[in-house]
Amino acid sequence: MTKVKGLNWFTQMALPLIVLSLFACGDNGDTLGDMPTTEGGDDSRLGSQAATPVAEMQGGPVLTTEEYAEALEEIFARGDDEVEAASADFILNGVISQDEAERIQSLETSESWSDDDVKFAVQFAETTLQAVTGFYDVVLRISMGYLEEVSSLRPLEHLSDLHSKFIATAGETLQFFQLQVETVKNASTEIKNREELAGFQAIVNSLESGPLDPALEQEAEELRARGDAACLALKSRLESELERDVSFCN
Repeated sequence: MTKVKGLNWFTQMALPLIVLSLFACGDNGDTLGDMPTTEGGDDSRLGSQAATPVAEMQGGPVLTTEEYAEALEEIFARGDDEVEAASADFILNGVISQDEAERIQSLETSESWSDDDVKFAVQFAETTLQAVTGFYDVVLRISMGYLEEVSSLRPLEHLSDLHSKFIATAGETLQFFQLQVETVKNASTEIKNREELAGFQAIVNSLESGPLDPALEQEAEELRARGDAACLALKSRLESELERDVSFCN
């Protein structure tokens, strides 16, 4: 049965960055096309609108190292609580009933489908696709809100490069994941047999487990590695200066 167990793949990529998949905020009209990107990077996959450079977004007061670290920790903790609650709400209020789930499970192993089975499978696929991609759209939208909030922080000059790299890698991760969501939205719901059902489920579940294309899976791993490095570099510098643990990148 197709289901969303969590945000495993996305959180593995995003947790070392800005806990993007655990971020939440109120109504935000911003689009992902406005997110900051790695300098010199190719953002054409998300449209022609140019991203706002991080430097132009940092219009607030300069923060001391302690203030900057505390601001990051507050954003992380708030986002963790809010999106965890949103995720639980999504799971508890699933659109597939127990009877429907059991019927799909039976079709997964059935070699012969009736016309009514085909009709049911198509309806199931359409409902599942709308619910799952809708949920991840919410995650992406609210993540952008928090990315902009972190981007607006203005650390001391000696932290600026680490901060900018941290933000740019996070924006790149959001861009990549948005493309995966958009790809899944285009999955065919015209399911006529168990093989096509299995293929549809694999595509939808790739939002949790990772891209099916080996090249994209490799790109995801490389993004996660760069995110780890960017976050740990910033965390290490903050902890060295403050002589205390700074609670992010965990």
